[in-house]
Amino acid sequence: MKAVVLAGGFGTRLRPLTIEFPKPMALVGNAPMMEHVLGLLKEVDVDDVYVMLYYQPEVIKGYFGEKKYGLKLNYILPQKDLGTCGCVKFIEDKLNETFIVLSGDVLTDFDLKKAYEFHKKKKSKATIVLTRVSNPLSFGIVITDEDGRIVRFLEKPTWGEVFSDTINTGIYILEPDVLRFVPKDTDFDFSKDLYPLLLKNKVPIYGCILDGYWKDVGNLRQYLESNLDFVNGKIRIKGKGKFVGNSFFGENVKIGKGVKIDNSVIGDGVKIGDSAVIKDSVIYPSVEIERKVKITRAVLSYRVKVGELVEVKNGSVISDNCIIGRRAVIGENVKIWPDKVVDEDSILTTSLIWRDRWQNKLFGNFGITGLINKEITPEFATKLGASIGAYLGEGSYVLTSRDAHQSSRMIKRAIINGLISVGVKVGDMRVSPIPVVRYEIGKEQEAGGIHVRRSPFDGRVVDILIFNNTGGNISARQEKSIEQLFFREDFVRVSPDKVGHIVIPPRAYDYYVDGFLHNIDVESIRKRRFKIVLDYSFSPASIIFPQILGKLNIEVIALNSHIDPEKTSRLREEYNSAVKNLSSIIKTVKADIGFMLDNGAEKIMIFDERGRVISGEKALYTVIKLMSLEKKGKVVVPVNAIKEIEGISGIKVEYSPVHPRSIMEYAKKEDVIFAGDNRGGYIFTEFQPNYDAMFAIGKILEIMSKNEIKISDIVKEIPEYKLLFSKVSCPNEAKGMIMRKLMEFGKKKRIVLIDGVKFLFKSSWVLAIPDQDTSFINIWVEAKSNNEAKRIIENFEKRIKNWLKGI
Repeated sequence: MKAVVLAGGFGTRLRPLTIEFPKPMALVGNAPMMEHVLGLLKEVDVDDVYVMLYYQPEVIKGYFGEKKYGLKLNYILPQKDLGTCGCVKFIEDKLNETFIVLSGDVLTDFDLKKAYEFHKKKKSKATIVLTRVSNPLSFGIVITDEDGRIVRFLEKPTWGEVFSDTINTGIYILEPDVLRFVPKDTDFDFSKDLYPLLLKNKVPIYGCILDGYWKDVGNLRQYLESNLDFVNGKIRIKGKGKFVGNSFFGENVKIGKGVKIDNSVIGDGVKIGDSAVIKDSVIYPSVEIERKVKITRAVLSYRVKVGELVEVKNGSVISDNCIIGRRAVIGENVKIWPDKVVDEDSILTTSLIWRDRWQNKLFGNFGITGLINKEITPEFATKLGASIGAYLGEGSYVLTSRDAHQSSRMIKRAIINGLISVGVKVGDMRVSPIPVVRYEIGKEQEAGGIHVRRSPFDGRVVDILIFNNTGGNISARQEKSIEQLFFREDFVRVSPDKVGHIVIPPRAYDYYVDGFLHNIDVESIRKRRFKIVLDYSFSPASIIFPQILGKLNIEVIALNSHIDPEKTSRLREEYNSAVKNLSSIIKTVKADIGFMLDNGAEKIMIFDERGRVISGEKALYTVIKLMSLEKKGKVVVPVNAIKEIEGISGIKVEYSPVHPRSIMEYAKKEDVIFAGDNRGGYIFTEFQPNYDAMFAIGKILEIMSKNEIKISDIVKEIPEYKLLFSKVSCPNEAKGMIMRKLMEFGKKKRIVLIDGVKFLFKSSWVLAIPDQDTSFINIWVEAKSNNEAKRIIENFEKRIKNWLKGI
């Protein structure tokens, strides 16, 4: 006899378990479900099996080969999805005798010989194997007469339509001539299409009720139950391994001391550390479990690594190749997709699907960042808003703002919902430049602010910036407090009468304009009558800055001076084109200077009167040198700034960590007159201790006008230097070791420990800092020549790589 095994399903309802392999390859008793199906067919004297493939066919073919249990396996791959019956029609020419059709992922121990004998005795054209279940709602109900002939089908009824507890198991015994009713190359189903058609044409079809175990493994809960049924002897199938106590073990399992394993299936090559506890769970082959791990009613797929003291709770499923860090807690019913990393000490309460890792921290270098609608969703944002609101306290007042993109609006509104749900009042500034929002905070007793923007570096990513009660970025300690509230979901929603309300701050823009003009020499600028070229980069600065520039009597050739929601971030080629265009226009119109804003209006790129770009560390030197013409005092620069700044007359340099938050914190110190970085961010502290591109432009023009100087005059004075940057790949768990090695290496050398480790040599320096967001060590080198800088940086790269080899 021949058989057709339907093995082309996607197994969507078993995801994430079935992402890396098709559903028939899911293990029950350490063997794929399809292997149990083939064992069943062997008992019915089947010799030829046609396996219908569609999803990940190579996995099934690679595992079973051409023969199994003496059965000849013929693999068929239709070019499109033809449905359960349509794919059988696809091989009609090969089915010239009675044949059996069943699913490759059915789990049963039915005696199919009885069904075959029934089929022949009744001279049936089609026999459906039936069984009785307590809840038939998810199945096709079949009603038969006293002789077993089918009189009615009902697919997935409501309780009001349940007339029987006898259901279709999806196992069929058929005669070849029924396939004449099936159209070619058409999506055609047995239950929905063929059997009603046979009834209509009065073709004799019968239902054979069999006793025994049968389960439709339709979801992850049923999948776990199937394995537990196997362990408890409820199904008569042969697993791969042996029973020890009340659990089933594959080969080469290594178990530490004091381990407790109860009512579970453990796969081949699994390693279990001391004092681990595993109960009612399925552990796939090659899983590594460290000491004192607790796993309850969970499924861990191939090659998962679980760190010590981890707890995996009821209903969780961890897919292939995931790494769970030490002391992490995987909450109930959490699903983790393949190749994910959960950081140590994390508490994971929601499924991890799109993002590469679940970290025990939310914040990175640019606030909270993630893929829009994948990593940062409205649900995430609402929870974040509630966490921030809970930290600030019921009755607090918080400003919110965003850039012009619709995704930023979506996330900001979700954050607002979270804030008001815990009783926080919200002042919504809608689309606003970041410096205006920062400047407004504190004017009306605001406790902080939140700005949402599409990342200027990647249009798929959203950044969420959180400000403290002075408009600066919140501190690391504040970040940690918010993270704890977020991960623990430790916040209480208020009663309906205490829900926060939303207002529009009435004077935010007035405050900013007044403060701007009060802190700048308006008359000096007006007298100079500057001509400038200004690229707004489609920024919300175009809402307010033209008003200020008009009061300064500046002739402005404005580019990209309207808000465009689709231009909140620029591709590299768009950016390069904009730079080239601005440079050309400066030369054409003979402007005094040019500027390009970033979309948040926090940073600028400077162009001299000849259209030449002044960027990075050169721009930082230029602005500080320019400012020294008017003021003497302390300036703050990041520890990776060029040493030549120290030589500017009248300037005392204080180095800060490179993180923007640190630079703004240092800018608040009483004796600091200026702070800046190598990325176009400048802080003139007399106005506000935060990045502000608009005020920086105003201040640069003021000093140029008062000293009758061109920006190119300053650039000419920059001493010769060479600054190189590199990064070395380094696993997060090895970063601490690398920094320790660098400290040991620097024992007898001059080092600075402001941020990372900075080595000071006679005419050069080297700085190494572990990257906060990625698995790299960042290295900067400044030297007098390119060759010297290159030699030093290669030496440090080699040293770090050698240390990593020793892990």
